[in-house]
Amino acid sequence: MATCCSVRLCLALAACSPDLFAQPTAKFAPVKPAGDPATFGANIQRTMTLLATSTS
Repeated sequence: MATCCSVRLCLALAACSPDLFAQPTAKFAPVKPAGDPATFGANIQRTMTLLATSTS
């Protein structure tokens, strides 16, 4: 009976403390844009056409 109660106590403590095993978050600098956001996806149609016709 004592083992059952200790298991329940351990499970209750683990459930009540979600950050028990939490790791500190690293602080990174924001990512710089890869290029001009206005031109993102400008050549998607060409790329898709090349991919579609390259296997035929």
